[in-house]
Amino acid sequence: MKRLCFFLLWFILLFSLLHSQRFGKNKIQYKDFDWKHIKTPHFTIYYYQGEEELAKFAAQVAEDSYYQLKEDLSHTFRKRMPLIIYNSHNDFEQTNVTTSLIEESVGGFTEIFKNRMVVPFEGSYERFRHVINHELVHVFQFDILFGSRLGSVMQSEFMMSVPLWVMEGLAEFESLNWDSETESYLRDAVINNRLIPIQTLNYVYGYAVYKEGQSIYKFISETYGRKKMGELFHTLKQKKGLEKALKSTIGLSIDQLNREWSKSLKKRYWPLYDKKDELDLIARKLTDHKKLGNAYNVSPSISPDGTKIAFLTDKEEYTEILIISAIDGEILKKIARATQSATFENLHILRPGISWSRDGNKIAFSAKSGKGDVIYIADAEHGRILSVLRPECDAVYSPNFSPVENSIVFTGIKDGMSDIYIIDVETQKLTRLTKDLYDDRDPVFSPQGDFIVFSSDREDVSDSLWHYGNYALFKIEKNGEGIEQLTERESNLGNPAFSEDGKKIIFVSDIEGVNNLYILEIDNLNIYRLTDVFSNVSSPTLSRDDRKLAFTGYEEGGYDVYIMHNPFDYAKAEPGERVDYNRRYTVVKNDYKLDNEEKAGLNFSTDWAGGYLVFASGYGFRSLMAIAFSDVLGNNRLYFAFDLYSRNLLDANFQVIYWFLPKRWDLGAAIFQEKSYYLIFPSSTEGNVTLMQEILRGGSVLLRLPIDKFHRFDVGADAFSVQQVFEWIDEWGELVEERTVPHYVVLPTISWIRDTALWGYTGPINGERWKFSFAKSIPQVAKHSFDYSILYGDIRNYNRISQGFSFATRIYGFSSWGKDALYYPLGGSESVRGYDYYSFYGTKAGFLNLELRYPFIERLKMRFPLPLDIRGVRGVTFCDIGGVTDELKNFKTAIKSKGQIKLDDLKVGFGTGIRINISIAILKLDFAWHTNLESVSRMYTHFSLGSEF
Repeated sequence: MKRLCFFLLWFILLFSLLHSQRFGKNKIQYKDFDWKHIKTPHFTIYYYQGEEELAKFAAQVAEDSYYQLKEDLSHTFRKRMPLIIYNSHNDFEQTNVTTSLIEESVGGFTEIFKNRMVVPFEGSYERFRHVINHELVHVFQFDILFGSRLGSVMQSEFMMSVPLWVMEGLAEFESLNWDSETESYLRDAVINNRLIPIQTLNYVYGYAVYKEGQSIYKFISETYGRKKMGELFHTLKQKKGLEKALKSTIGLSIDQLNREWSKSLKKRYWPLYDKKDELDLIARKLTDHKKLGNAYNVSPSISPDGTKIAFLTDKEEYTEILIISAIDGEILKKIARATQSATFENLHILRPGISWSRDGNKIAFSAKSGKGDVIYIADAEHGRILSVLRPECDAVYSPNFSPVENSIVFTGIKDGMSDIYIIDVETQKLTRLTKDLYDDRDPVFSPQGDFIVFSSDREDVSDSLWHYGNYALFKIEKNGEGIEQLTERESNLGNPAFSEDGKKIIFVSDIEGVNNLYILEIDNLNIYRLTDVFSNVSSPTLSRDDRKLAFTGYEEGGYDVYIMHNPFDYAKAEPGERVDYNRRYTVVKNDYKLDNEEKAGLNFSTDWAGGYLVFASGYGFRSLMAIAFSDVLGNNRLYFAFDLYSRNLLDANFQVIYWFLPKRWDLGAAIFQEKSYYLIFPSSTEGNVTLMQEILRGGSVLLRLPIDKFHRFDVGADAFSVQQVFEWIDEWGELVEERTVPHYVVLPTISWIRDTALWGYTGPINGERWKFSFAKSIPQVAKHSFDYSILYGDIRNYNRISQGFSFATRIYGFSSWGKDALYYPLGGSESVRGYDYYSFYGTKAGFLNLELRYPFIERLKMRFPLPLDIRGVRGVTFCDIGGVTDELKNFKTAIKSKGQIKLDDLKVGFGTGIRINISIAILKLDFAWHTNLESVSRMYTHFSLGSEF
């Protein structure tokens, strides 16, 4: 019976839907989307109510991009590809096309198995066009390299060998051609010797692969012709390697391509450097991203008296709003930290905006909280939240206080339109100033509060044509009347900041190639250049006396806060020659019709499949198969796993799982059969070897009830039977079979889960994860039913010490009671290391894991005896303490032996290990010893797969 209780616990912890869902943040569907679709010649476009204009735009962009890519890449589709659009990033984060959580930095994605493109609208039709075009490039790439879905699965190993810059660089180049953001990045990388060689770029992830990859393709296109990009991908499929593909396509090795590409960039940028201003010579840096070990210190907002600056930073992996001294950059107050609670799920660091009240006592900022964006008003001195404003918008950006009234102007996205709103702080009355398709952003009140200036790509007053993605400054009365254009338009123009007298505006424009600061004189609309830096600047903000100007500057791969004194005293400089990058563009027709609109049906298709099947005459089948199905929106998912090692299909092990995901709550159900075989040898030379089967059949149901992104209840039940079958040959040579009476388990369970962990390369590095679970079997359901209860708690905490270093703790407690109480095994990699697996067992168990995690080997490269290139190996040093017992009163922590304290029931293990992320899995190798304080054991080696606890 004790062995059977081990078997039950093993099943419950590994196969039950209820107990296998240990941790994880919650992806909550706050909306019931009513999906429709239309079909174009090459796409099926999915959208919901309020997205009709977006669907029209997406249809035209997708078809236009298709024909351009067909020409460039010499490839066509054999079937329509799905394009799924959301009218805000908050809605996009609810998608079930992927079960992974979607962060703010994800602008869209393409799912490889069904080539589904999923794209949000974030206010700008130009960005929307760019992302559709970008994701469509990936569809072409996947279709060229892998063709069918089965091919995708079978060649997944080849997919991992394709460097990310090869994929993302082409997507950026085809969707943008060139732009000021990429120009700024490359200028800085070349001048500051930060350009990553292609040989190293092959192993890099993140922003660099997009921008440097874009630059590499620009070089190939301009040097060898645009057709070479498509040739490269077709050759890559044939040659199964980048080096061979480049040699065959352009005649260069990776080393040669890197030399020629980097040389061309140096020729372009070194002569330019001497003509530009250095940031440190025109302003003083108040933050230092290199010392902080971060990338973003952005969106400064200076207090009216010029003594303090509020800004957004990611200095400790989390996005925070800090207030620092405008004199020396000393941190004065932390206002908010994102991704640790439902209050501040996201602080919009990629589209930031912070505003001070006129009296300097309060700041306003927007954040994602629960189902949507809100505006917080915080006490600037103490950090307390004073008010929460909840505009009825899909997204909220750039709040700005009125200088004369208790109101805030902001940009709101609703039903696919980015417009200007004013909200009353006291009554929360909402006034919409604009209502159109144009991207209206960065609104600010004039110092007198009588009008608002904002950036927009709306039609010119002169020609009435919509140049989406080309921005100018506009003026509007606070009642929504009298829109007036103040500047000509550029690809990027915005972030206006008023002088105190209201006669001048400092703003950002990329008219000369990268973002710089300019001054607009409102009376005569004259424009003068304030800065002429080499990389870029943004987010200007002025003190009330106009003597201090704070802004964001980009240099050496990161953004920092700078302060400039007396900006209006600088000599007036005329803007230089306008730079046009000939960006990718699609002309759209406003009268485009949505024909053949239909409701989206429930059509299942294969997501992925894998396995093998063999047959031998006289033996039977041997197969192992796993296959997943879902509908196009991912709301209904079906998983099937099958393992057969017999002639008889009834002997197969299988598990079928179904998930229903479109609601706020998630419902899962499963059925399964699991057969295990054991040989029992006789205790003497006489007797027969016995074959024993353990057969488990049953099902599970699970209801996930999220409270917010970080907390949920899991409620459900397992119901299954367990039977043992013994087979042996008797003395007459006959096969004898003996079956035990089946035992039954009906096990309702409830769990509470909290997860705020921030993940690193091999596991969590900050935050915490908790789970408390209680289960009670129901013995009354059948005559031979198990009677037991389980209560366990799992508390994990992670503290970042410094860049790359963290300290992790885990406290686990388990208790089972009842007639058939379950036994918990202690020992091995998942509990107390330094002992063999299952060295100890008891109905009561507990252990503590302590781990210091740190970088170990940055890169290990060998050529003999095997070519090997391993990067990012991490190390751990650990100590594990635990124990098990059947009765707590009988648990002896230690005993005295020969005058010394010697551990008894308390077990201690310690050691060190390494962690290697190989993409498909994380390898964990631990070297451990145990001690009783009197002696130290031999070394135990523990090898396992999976993330760190």
